[in-house]
Amino acid sequence: MRNRKKIGIQTTAPIVLAFFSLCLPTLFLCGCQGGGEGPAPPVAAPQDEQPAVVAVPEVRQPLLAVPERAPQKSTPATVSPDAHWTAPEHANFVFMDEVETQQKLIANLMRFRSPDSGNNSSHFDVVSTPPLTRGTKDPQKKLPAFFTELPQHGYDGSGWPLRIHSDIDQSEMVFVPAGTFIRGKDGAGEEFGPQHAVYLGPYYIDVREVTIEDFAAYREHVSSTGGRSPQQPINQPASEARHPALGVTWRDAGLYLEYVHKQLPTEAEWEKGARGAGGFDHPWGYGRPAWHKSRTPGQISSVMEYPADTSPYGAMDMAGNAREWCSDWYSPTAYRQALMESGEVPRNPQGPKKSEPSSQRVVKGNGPNWVVWHRGSASLSDRPADVGFRGVLHLPAE
Repeated sequence: MRNRKKIGIQTTAPIVLAFFSLCLPTLFLCGCQGGGEGPAPPVAAPQDEQPAVVAVPEVRQPLLAVPERAPQKSTPATVSPDAHWTAPEHANFVFMDEVETQQKLIANLMRFRSPDSGNNSSHFDVVSTPPLTRGTKDPQKKLPAFFTELPQHGYDGSGWPLRIHSDIDQSEMVFVPAGTFIRGKDGAGEEFGPQHAVYLGPYYIDVREVTIEDFAAYREHVSSTGGRSPQQPINQPASEARHPALGVTWRDAGLYLEYVHKQLPTEAEWEKGARGAGGFDHPWGYGRPAWHKSRTPGQISSVMEYPADTSPYGAMDMAGNAREWCSDWYSPTAYRQALMESGEVPRNPQGPKKSEPSSQRVVKGNGPNWVVWHRGSASLSDRPADVGFRGVLHLPAE
């Protein structure tokens, strides 16, 4: 009998406790003080506190002010300084709360708000994307022969098509509008500064680097016409056809581009095409890259394999993949020379008149930590194993 009573107590105890746990919040809310050695604590009145950066949805202040369900007027989103959220160290994206004040031609940046409580950095809400500025076609703007506009991509405010097709090598080029941009980097070393504004006229730049298959077609053309066929890229036997053509001399790179009616970019043209007008460190802005799969500095992959490596204008693989030839002679004091010769804002600089050391041309891209303001050099007669190239198309000055 005693055993039965014990069993009864054991089986009914959870029911009593569960019932008590359900009633306890009600008793507290009603002001009751039953059961217990002391009075129940009073319910704290709500305080006028600023919501935490990461909190439950009911009290969370978003990074961007989101309108109510039925707004009477549409207002532009604003950044709340109280809701600034820093991405954790392991995150593969970064918040860019001042991007639009520095650069308005950002086609691939998004605005975020802080994640809900309990979510890690892989959970976030896209609040908005900045609108793209569009113009209309100007019938007076004529492309040179062997280039075709791609109207589905729209037109710049100046009337030039935003993207064109190169008929000879079947590549695409993106438009870089006339105007100033920020070149160089202060505090990074003598050869990278001073940071300064540079004016460039309008031009197009290749979306991608010249590939092994592009250069192979050129070599066949030269051979068929009885000309001197250049050496094949040093990575041709072992690499895929869509890898950038590496180890092509500066001279042969220029001859290829002459064949397709383009030119090597100046250092300034390359840098603006990579970082935009606002002086970003990377094509995507600032912070760590959002690679969709593993990528390491110095890695050579097929062109356009990493969509995150896209500049504000649409050029790809300028942070990673091959380093690239530019037309300028290299000098560690090139920027200071340009400022002394041209004044406060150099216009369409072509680089120094001679190199230091001798026979060195500028190479850009694949810099440390993916920065695109980095600059280096290589001998114009060498075949550097990590150097490729892309072209530009100059347009009439406006």
